[in-house]
Amino acid sequence: MGELLWLEPVREGTVPVTSVFFSSGGFVLSTFVLGTFDPLRRQKAYLRILDALLKRTHELSFGDVRIKHSILSREIVGTEFPSYSYPRPPDDFSASVSFAEIIADQQALHGELAEQDKLKLIFQAVYGSEHLLSAPQSAWRSFKDEWDSLDFENAEPFAERISPEGDLYRINLRPAKELGIAPGIIFDAVKRSAACISADLSRRQERILPQSRSVGIKPEMVPRVPVRHSAAYKTSQAPAYRLLLSSEITGLLKDAN
Repeated sequence: MGELLWLEPVREGTVPVTSVFFSSGGFVLSTFVLGTFDPLRRQKAYLRILDALLKRTHELSFGDVRIKHSILSREIVGTEFPSYSYPRPPDDFSASVSFAEIIADQQALHGELAEQDKLKLIFQAVYGSEHLLSAPQSAWRSFKDEWDSLDFENAEPFAERISPEGDLYRINLRPAKELGIAPGIIFDAVKRSAACISADLSRRQERILPQSRSVGIKPEMVPRVPVRHSAAYKTSQAPAYRLLLSSEITGLLKDAN
């Protein structure tokens, strides 16, 4: 049995607003933050993620999926999916998942990942963006140039979890721009996240890096320098994101809403 949960939007608390969880046996397998309280603005992203997660239930051989809708999400999907009231609050779920589950989620959203893309994800989960701290001005110029080149058209979630510890997300820039979040605010959050990762690096290497074995990648295969996405991924996905700690997400969304 799998449960697909759309949390009731709240402006306070530790869980990012309008999050979608796919859970099984008390474990959250996926966390996708849609980012806005307005269902019309994020309809495409929500429907895309619904489709991806429903496909995953078939891959995992679940007999059915139960959904808890907020009022807003029910307005998006109508009566196509049943309403289900989950008996426990989200805090009862484990925030920890494996790289195998994270990569399965990524493939449901983005298609097959090359080994290079898997290495990049594992590298990011361990090291975050701590490399940008050595040249923050250059990193800002690169970020701003990319931001200015992006349009608003997208069918992406605002954030996608990439860390087995549930603490680090890829923040997609197109929906961030659509939400009206100022680029400087995002970049400051990226820098704070990078500084926190850097201060915690030895522990992350010890705890997270060995988990690469869950996808058949030896820890020593994960490079210590940033990795590029594969050419196929770049062509099909046109990725535009930055890495943020989960503790930064709620603040960004409050500014946007």
